[in-house]
Amino acid sequence: MLKGWFNGLNRSSKKLRSDSVDVRREYLSNLSRESAADLQDELWRAFEHEEDGRARGLILNLLGDLTPLTAHLDGHGGQQVADHLAANHDRATSEQLDHPRVIRARLAATDDSAIRQSILADIRSRDLLLELAVTLKGEAQDQLLELPQLTSADALTALEHASRGRDKRVNRHARDRLNAIRQAREAAEAARERIEGLRTTIQRVIAEDPQTPAARESRRAHLLALKSEFTSAQEALDGETGPDPFSGIDLTPPKESPFGAVLETLPAADEPTTLDSLQQALDSAEAQWLALSAMETPSAELSREYTIRTEPLHGLLAAHKRLSDAGFKPAPDPSDISAARQWCKRQAKSLSRIRWPDSVPEPDSLIREKTKLAEIESAMETADQAAKEKQNAVSKMLEQAAKAIDAGESNKGRDILQSARSAIGELPEQAGRPLEKRLGALFAQLGELRDWQSFATSPKREALVTSMQSLVGSDKPPEALAEEIKALRKEWNDLGRPTNKHEYELKEAFDKAADEAFEPCRTHFAALGEARQANLDARQQLVNQLSAYLDAVDWSSVDANAAEQIMRTARQEWRNAFPIPRGKGKALTREFESLQQSLRDGLQKVWDRHVAAKQAIIEQAAALKEMEDAREQLDAVKALQARWKTVGPIPRSQDQKLWQEFRMICDAIFDARKEASNARQAEWDARRADAEAVNKALEASLTEPAERRTLSDFKAQFEALGNLGREGAGIVKRHQELCDAYNERLKAADQAAREASIEALRAEDEAQADAGSQTSDETLAALRELAIVAEIVSDNASPAEDASRRMEIQVELMNQGGGNAQLPSSDELLKRWRALPDKGTEADVKALRQRFFAAIS
Repeated sequence: MLKGWFNGLNRSSKKLRSDSVDVRREYLSNLSRESAADLQDELWRAFEHEEDGRARGLILNLLGDLTPLTAHLDGHGGQQVADHLAANHDRATSEQLDHPRVIRARLAATDDSAIRQSILADIRSRDLLLELAVTLKGEAQDQLLELPQLTSADALTALEHASRGRDKRVNRHARDRLNAIRQAREAAEAARERIEGLRTTIQRVIAEDPQTPAARESRRAHLLALKSEFTSAQEALDGETGPDPFSGIDLTPPKESPFGAVLETLPAADEPTTLDSLQQALDSAEAQWLALSAMETPSAELSREYTIRTEPLHGLLAAHKRLSDAGFKPAPDPSDISAARQWCKRQAKSLSRIRWPDSVPEPDSLIREKTKLAEIESAMETADQAAKEKQNAVSKMLEQAAKAIDAGESNKGRDILQSARSAIGELPEQAGRPLEKRLGALFAQLGELRDWQSFATSPKREALVTSMQSLVGSDKPPEALAEEIKALRKEWNDLGRPTNKHEYELKEAFDKAADEAFEPCRTHFAALGEARQANLDARQQLVNQLSAYLDAVDWSSVDANAAEQIMRTARQEWRNAFPIPRGKGKALTREFESLQQSLRDGLQKVWDRHVAAKQAIIEQAAALKEMEDAREQLDAVKALQARWKTVGPIPRSQDQKLWQEFRMICDAIFDARKEASNARQAEWDARRADAEAVNKALEASLTEPAERRTLSDFKAQFEALGNLGREGAGIVKRHQELCDAYNERLKAADQAAREASIEALRAEDEAQADAGSQTSDETLAALRELAIVAEIVSDNASPAEDASRRMEIQVELMNQGGGNAQLPSSDELLKRWRALPDKGTEADVKALRQRFFAAIS
């Protein structure tokens, strides 16, 4: 059983140390956790020597105790270890969780705001917080910047220095917060200075000894104002208090003067009141004031107040009296134009005499009289306009009738004249008299026309009947056929109404032929009617959709482009849904146009907001011209350009005009800084040229003997050049590739040197062998032992005769290591080989030497 276990362990060790990364990956991928539990030490040794990242990841997933990973966090592959600890943070130690790499990995691995806040809150290292502040982005950066650890003045100062040239947003945040702290301190200091000044003023005013009531009241008002200002200044100090300068000071108002009580009885000048109540209030107040004045003299302030309060009241009283004496007359019937005009003239004159104060609401009686005047004037204006419009309409009707009679259209002329006769009867007698004369003359012309037409139309009617009968059963297209029928019908109607029995018979034949000829047209137009109805339904649906959109849209956050597209698309779809049934859709069209207008109005408000936002950006850009700090100025311009792009759309004409104005300001700023930018670009170019020269020299050195000092010198030269910027990324990458190539040459040189050294030792060992001596059994056994150990270390096979001893040695090594085989290094084995004395030239010694050096090479 032990042999099978040890053989399995040996095979595992061999696969873990295989030169093929695919073998190592496959073995680790298929290794179960149960088996891995017995191989933890082997896995740890494999992890420490493993170079392949994927294989290291597989080993990490098989490790049980993660504590030893602490030592690997700062070395090669430390980021992979940090990622693993972050994913398994419940098994990690507190020391590991506090490591910067693990913290970064945990932050990168979570999108949960609460978890991220918990991780950030646990960070105690200010240096780490400062580093994270300029490397994190988005919400994570916002959360970090609000941590209490980064809100003090010292922390913000350190943050400003750390972010300088690395993160403009964080740098701006730190400077703004420091600014706010400085301003708060300055405001507090100003408040303290203000409080001291107020204390001095308060003590001075308190010490005053006014002798008159007016002076005492003035002093009390002054102290009340000082107390309000003192309280406001104290509130600015966030709770800082001091002795109350008003302690023991009585600031209650003095007992009221009897003259003040009289003033209180007066109504306000802007309050509505009646003539009697106002007269009574003024008389009462005047009587009381005179009575008090007989006993004591009122102060100048009270006398002035009495005058100020009573003067507008006397004016209002006079207006009341003028209103009462106006004597307004009842309104006449608006239809009596002459009487109504006279009444309006008298009413307007009476109202102008009232001169009611603008500051006082007008009484109902005055409002009623003004309303009457407005109503009568409006009714008169409406009646005049209606009469004038009707008179014009009748005149136009008579003109149309005259044209119809001149054109020989007797029926049309007769119908127009009959309508005109009815309309003239509704006009006032004076307005209708000249129109009646024209009407009679036109009726006389119409009679003469009808007598002549009766003789001339019968042959034409017979020809029209024949033409209509020829269309019955025609194979012409329905539209063309309908047009012909319509044209014949028009010719028939133009001849006027039949005037005798023969013409009525012709009319009956004509109508019958027209009905039969129109039958195929009727079927065709019925189908067209269905299509028209479908278009009408489509328009109704479009109106419903627009109405629903407008009911739901929030103009404060609407997508203006989408809203504009909806407006334009709706208009196009409305036009496409045509034709519709004749005589229908007018109300629907009005509703559609109203919805379109509402949509256009909403869009206009959005556009107005966007225009205002862009104008504000232009003003801010213009203000940047005075900024002295070039970096801050350019950053501010770029920030405004970025904001410009976030502002929503506006009509193109406005947008182009505003953009040209904004661009001119930006171009002026950029041009002003162009010289400095060119200088900086020249510096960058010089750095990159020097860096390329270093790379060229390093590339040339690849053909020379490799020396570590040479590579170190090139690296130092390259690093001394500093940051090469984004355009230098390719140069940096090329430098790393050249350094990697040089390292490969160093490794190859080291390997060749090692092989040469071992070969030299072997030759030396052979040369030192004594050809005349016999190797002792003890030395021979020791040589065999070393050969077997070297084969174990290198995982080379041993001869069959040494298999038993190899197993014993492996067990001994396992026992020495407490279950883990403790394998000596190749240097230690060489040292022990060279130390063995009296090696001869026997075949056994040569064979053992061959095995030993083959294993350690």
